Amino acid sequence: MYLLRTERVVLNPAALAIDFTTTKKLDALFERENTASIAFQSVLVAAIQILERVREEEIAVSKAAISLAHREQMSHMLASTDSMTKSLRDALNDQGSRILDLQPRDMGKDDGSNSWWFCLAKAIETLNAGRDWINQIVSGQHKDSPSRSLATIVAQFLETHHTQLDDEIRC
Repeated sequence: MYLLRTERVVLNPAALAIDFTTTKKLDALFERENTASIAFQSVLVAAIQILERVREEEIAVSKAAISLAHREQMSHMLASTDSMTKSLRDALNDQGSRILDLQPRDMGKDDGSNSWWFCLAKAIETLNAGRDWINQIVSGQHKDSPSRSLATIVAQFLETHHTQLDDEIRC
């Protein structure tokens, strides 16, 4: 794998391609599985909630970016998060939409700390918590269930973003 260096940030084209692959995996899952079950819709809602929190943290990192290259990297990550969230929202049925509407809208409070390091650490923490949460939600599901497959795809997506933020730290 080749890494392109722009200023101090490592842009990893393979990592960005994983997001495209993830979207394709989701599309395939939605086409072949029964997505109307309450279990699947509940996992969809949880995944959307996780991605909304991740997006908030990625926006904070972008605003606190210390260089144009960092801001551009975050822009790519935000675009992939938005794409993933849209794919999940499109798979919601009426019941799933009603469940999502029950969530509180004011999910995160900005505590005024906007240093790049703080925002980056908080984003990584949110990604880790999201990955753990989505895996815990489906832990009782059969290994070959659509809900478990969805959780695996979302966890891999979150791991990709975690790796990209780790790369930001190392630069």
